[in-house]
Amino acid sequence: MKMKNKVLGDEKGFSLIEFYPFLILLQFLVLLITTVFLMVFDVSAYFQWIKFSNVQEASIKLNMIANNIDACIISGRDCASCKQRMLDKQNDLYLTDSYQSPNFRFDIDAHIPGSSSCVINAIKVDAQRNPVYNSKPFPQVSFDCAGHRIDLGDHLSGFELCRDQVGNRTIYGYGSFQSL
Repeated sequence: MKMKNKVLGDEKGFSLIEFYPFLILLQFLVLLITTVFLMVFDVSAYFQWIKFSNVQEASIKLNMIANNIDACIISGRDCASCKQRMLDKQNDLYLTDSYQSPNFRFDIDAHIPGSSSCVINAIKVDAQRNPVYNSKPFPQVSFDCAGHRIDLGDHLSGFELCRDQVGNRTIYGYGSFQSL
């Protein structure tokens, strides 16, 4: 009997009644730390900053491509032949890598042969260069570029730069960039 009492008396640890206040205190600390973290590091502002940096990246590249088209058109070519000069020689579907970026894939739509108007598009892509499809559709966007109606898909995100026949440029956002 003496041995049994000695074994029971030597147990160490917490009883369930002692453990409950510890859990309540731990939950309170986690809630406090989470609240402070969200106040100090505004997560939504971070994602807005990423979106803004994507807009800046696309805008710079779109204008760079448009400047190259302007220089080509000044030399007496039309938009379609300027696109041909900028195409990747191994893959005639896309512009060369010097016109690409990590977040967007750029291409030129030359609608009318012999015309100096064209649309340069930037489609949001993932790390493998595949288009990123939106999980929910955005409202369809249409715009007029030098007399041609352009309809943009509702499951992709990106930008379109319209270069009219006199060289004026207008950038349209669609998908997740539609409101920017």
